[in-house]
Amino acid sequence: YSCPVVSNGFWDTETSRTSSAGGIGKTTVLMKTNTTFTNASWDFTNIWEMIGTNYPRLKDIPEAALPVELTSFTAIVINNKIRLNWQTETEVNNYGFEIEKRKRQMGKVKRGKRLGSRMGMVIVIRPRLTVLQIKIF
Repeated sequence: YSCPVVSNGFWDTETSRTSSAGGIGKTTVLMKTNTTFTNASWDFTNIWEMIGTNYPRLKDIPEAALPVELTSFTAIVINNKIRLNWQTETEVNNYGFEIEKRKRQMGKVKRGKRLGSRMGMVIVIRPRLTVLQIKIF
């Protein structure tokens, strides 16, 4: 038995473990830069694509990358309400955000009640801050 050889493969040194048995470690910025892959002969005409500032994804599986690049998320309790703040760097065909409260009953997590929502954007290529304040029950 022999292990397959990785050629022209890459891994993110900032979000993954510190070493890899195959591929070349690159920073997140380089992993989201088209030339990192085109210089390694990746086919961005027929096989691969990059949307916004996301990682490469297969064209045949467009749902592989999330439509939103979330850069921050915070929750603060103020006067019996929760204030949610989040910032997106990019949004591509994002229909929106839904906030739900989940309950744990008898060791099982059940889908919760919808507490609020915010509209998404078709295309956002600059940071966008979203704020939602909801009452605690």
